[in-house]
Amino acid sequence: MEQSTIALIIVAITLALYATEIIPIVVTAIFSMASMVLTGIITPAQGLSGFSNTASILGLSAMIIGEALAASGATELMSVKLHKMAKLSKRSFNTLLCAISAALSACLNSLAIILIMMTVVDGIIVKSNYKFNRRESYMPVAVGSSIGGAISLAGSSSVLTACAVYNQHVGYDAIKFFTPAILAVPATIGALIFYATIGTKLSEKWFNFEEPPVALSNNKYFQAGDDEKLGKVPKKVYISLGIFTTCALLWVMTDLNLAIVGLLGACACFLTGCIKPETAFSRMSWSSLIVLAASLGFASGVHESGADLIIADFIIKICGPLSQSAFGMFNVILLLTIILTNIMSNTASAAIVAPIAIIIAQTKDIDAMLWCIAVGVGANCAVCTPIGCANMTVLLPAGYRFKDFVKPGLCICFIGMLLMSVTYIIVA
Repeated sequence: MEQSTIALIIVAITLALYATEIIPIVVTAIFSMASMVLTGIITPAQGLSGFSNTASILGLSAMIIGEALAASGATELMSVKLHKMAKLSKRSFNTLLCAISAALSACLNSLAIILIMMTVVDGIIVKSNYKFNRRESYMPVAVGSSIGGAISLAGSSSVLTACAVYNQHVGYDAIKFFTPAILAVPATIGALIFYATIGTKLSEKWFNFEEPPVALSNNKYFQAGDDEKLGKVPKKVYISLGIFTTCALLWVMTDLNLAIVGLLGACACFLTGCIKPETAFSRMSWSSLIVLAASLGFASGVHESGADLIIADFIIKICGPLSQSAFGMFNVILLLTIILTNIMSNTASAAIVAPIAIIIAQTKDIDAMLWCIAVGVGANCAVCTPIGCANMTVLLPAGYRFKDFVKPGLCICFIGMLLMSVTYIIVA
């Protein structure tokens, strides 16, 4: 049996396992990578290369720095300032929630941001005398953090995966820390447009379920009044913010290796006592890192076997006249990513679609960078179900039903795709 056929069988099984989740996603990721190695499609070194990839190490260090910000109290201090939002209208409130969540997620782990912001929203609900409610305010937080997390390489493992596949293809780190912003910012603007126009009114109409009662945190910051002095801010808050700011500037303004800068930033957090190593390691999402690293090995197998070429040829054939246009195929790849991510892990869909995007882009004799960025951003725009993005999954305990994701999600995806397509025309 040819290696491409074996790889296609592995891809089909992997897709089924990711979509059904009959076994944990992290196990599926390891299984898919190991299968490529055991069948001789790639060497063990190729299969395990994802664990030493710049993207994986950057993800690790970004998580540590994010945990240091939380442990030092920096994220809590930032959230205090948001209590003034209680005076806003519902439309302004929801739009600003989406914007703040997106901005924070652009620099920190997006899942951590949504969990912090949900607590902040609870405090604002109480301070507004329940003018706002969870069912209408949690969704813009989740959408903003999910799509905003694609603005940089720190906020989302799916963006890291897609961009790492491209960097692996060209042989160097062509995609820098904020390069994904070129498509992620338009997608984020699409979400903001939705909530600034029709989103709030539609949310009032659509979300008619009973929500759990608000239970405030015992944290002193959430108990404080607008004019209450919280006391002297701990030095660790400023230290952790300084470390993060320094890393962000180095990521953006220099050509230093992203992973090395991140690791040095993580070490600085440990040495200054912002967080203890054991605390950071216990709170990190190791499963996300393993899925990311294993997915890169799996993607190598798809490419080395030639399976990506077969899949790409099939997609081109079924697209008919649309396949003659680079713009048309760009949108096909973007739509394929969004559809897949709504039924499976966003990291997994990025690992599967990115190699295919590269092959199709090559048939058009164009650089695949924007295509791979679109895969990463598209995987974060899959907010139509609570399945693909963990940022959406965490909303389920708040009482949301499946249809409550589909309705706003379709609107947001449509606007986001439209703006990304326009951006592609301008940039490409």
